[in-house]
Amino acid sequence: MNLLTVKLPLPLPANDLAAHPKAQHHQKNRYRQRAWTSAIMGTKPLRDPWQKVRVTITYILAPDDRHDDDAYKAMGTKWVLDTLKQRQKGKLDWRQAYELCGFFIDDDPKHMELGAEFVLRTMEREPGVYVTISEVK
Repeated sequence: MNLLTVKLPLPLPANDLAAHPKAQHHQKNRYRQRAWTSAIMGTKPLRDPWQKVRVTITYILAPDDRHDDDAYKAMGTKWVLDTLKQRQKGKLDWRQAYELCGFFIDDDPKHMELGAEFVLRTMEREPGVYVTISEVK
């Protein structure tokens, strides 16, 4: 079984998003850039991503975090999936367009199963989003 784990920074909680849609768009783009940088520093994206994957997302929060658990899951899951999916169509060598590669093809039901989402409050692991991607045959 092929398995891949990627650590990303925590997204903004839904309560802290800007009110204006254009400002929200800029916040999302800034998060995607930080998260993509963090992802490729830890693990290289696949040249040809697996056809079907199961994605499990775990949010690790500090025990003293003032936000409730659903505040991160509201926008966080969509932002995380948008960050890690492939931006190109068709096969392309990662050396030609590294920023277009991804860890899975698309987030539609044909290519991805979204597993359980967990929110843990602990100091044993560094706060962040831990995404586990496994191949489904």
